[in-house]
Amino acid sequence: MTLTASVTAAVVMEDTAALDLETVRSDLTKSIVRAFTNGTGNAKAQVKWSDRRIIAASGNEDLDLAAGLTDSFGRTITFTKIKALIIEAASGNTNNVVVTRPGSNGVPIYAAAGDAHAIQPNGVLIMCDPNAGVTVTPGTGDLINISNSAGGTGVTYDIIIIGEGSVA
Repeated sequence: MTLTASVTAAVVMEDTAALDLETVRSDLTKSIVRAFTNGTGNAKAQVKWSDRRIIAASGNEDLDLAAGLTDSFGRTITFTKIKALIIEAASGNTNNVVVTRPGSNGVPIYAAAGDAHAIQPNGVLIMCDPNAGVTVTPGTGDLINISNSAGGTGVTYDIIIIGEGSVA
């Protein structure tokens, strides 16, 4: 398996203000691209996982990054580092998609166990660390919890993880 990937974020803004005799304008264009080639180390990755997932009302799931996920070829993935994590909440969701570092066995994507980020409907969470990455440790630091913030309706989200590791 040979993996190449890139993560791109772009912002294009135009800000105008009408003054007494003129209209002033400020433009900003910023593009950030992080490319990965196959392997380990800075700007390298070996494995990826992606899926569209649905969580029932008030439900949650633990994603086990150490041999708990299967890639598009049916192989079991074991991440050793996360280099990029992208989660997009569906625009039709009523509730938020909540990403949490579990108190027990959580991948240290946030500073402390129990820390979380709520992604509102149509929102996107992008984390990218192409050099050091976030270490995944089997049995003690290999879970990411994704939950539905409320009852009533399910939530749908798309997830992409790029990192170092192996497939079997």
